[in-house]
Amino acid sequence: MAVGLFVVGSVALVRGAALFTDTRVLQRFTGARHGGPVVGALLGLVPGCGGAVVAVTLYGRDRIGFGVVVAALTATAGDAAFLLLSVSFHIAVVTYAVAGVVGVLLGVVIKRVGATRAARVGSPPERQSACADGDCVGRNLTTVGAGRSSGTVLWTMATVSWWLAVAGGLAVSAGVWPARVGVGGRHLVAGVGVVASLVIVAIPDRWRVLRNGAAKLPGATAVTVSPIVLWVVAALTVTELSVSGVSVGGVAATVGSGVVAPVFGGLLGVIPGCGIHIGFVGLYADGGVSWPALVANTISQDGDALFPLFAINRRRALVATAYTALAGVAVGLLAVVVAPDISTVVGGPTA
Repeated sequence: MAVGLFVVGSVALVRGAALFTDTRVLQRFTGARHGGPVVGALLGLVPGCGGAVVAVTLYGRDRIGFGVVVAALTATAGDAAFLLLSVSFHIAVVTYAVAGVVGVLLGVVIKRVGATRAARVGSPPERQSACADGDCVGRNLTTVGAGRSSGTVLWTMATVSWWLAVAGGLAVSAGVWPARVGVGGRHLVAGVGVVASLVIVAIPDRWRVLRNGAAKLPGATAVTVSPIVLWVVAALTVTELSVSGVSVGGVAATVGSGVVAPVFGGLLGVIPGCGIHIGFVGLYADGGVSWPALVANTISQDGDALFPLFAINRRRALVATAYTALAGVAVGLLAVVVAPDISTVVGGPTA
């Protein structure tokens, strides 16, 4: 429930801001000498993959440079950010601050050097079919047909139930949940949210329904967040089942500390998507891996934003993920020396 509320707040904020923001304003900043990597890193720091996907989309339309994209991919922690924010806010802030700074530096270097001659492949082609985080950009949303979809009623019921679950979650978090309802009521709220998310994701024409008159911000938020919620539930379930059968101490003894940990975390970040990295944060929360491994994984992973970049330019996608992986391992190894246990400074995980 806590992770879901972080997702809802972040996506609603980004979508609300998008209603009043012109992409030409963003281009003005990215055109500045070092403004591009800074904007890219800030987009990547938005919890979830939405900000990084925006950067990739602008790159696909040849509006920003490769260095800006790499800065966004370096800074982003994908959907794993929501879990770490709910586990330990202070550690999350430090971890993502480090990732953001590394993203800016890497983006500036790439922008000045020219993305390395070995990986030079020319300007990216115009592609407008990239999808991630349950959302689509370009023509996928603008060319859907008109008319009332057969899933309108079901979609509306699921969306209303979904937002009721969000309201219940907020009540629980704010401490105003009725005591007489008890723990069972909280579980019911979480269950309703998960089931509603399943229904929303299962409707094949959910974006068509949304375009045919549903409230844009609440509806788009529900459609975008639902698959993320299901990813989080699945990843946490797998992690909990794995931890129940495996000794966390054994994992820690193998890759949890020392110089092996950041190398493992950085290499694991090469895997696209968010599910396995959500599980990695869960392992950190359980004491299975060290903070250097976590920061290496955070810098290395590209979340769902890597999928649309593959669709735009496969070679550049491979180069980008190689850059972020190398940066993650390097910073992680440095953290082993400088700050092997950041929790002694800012406080440990709260879950």
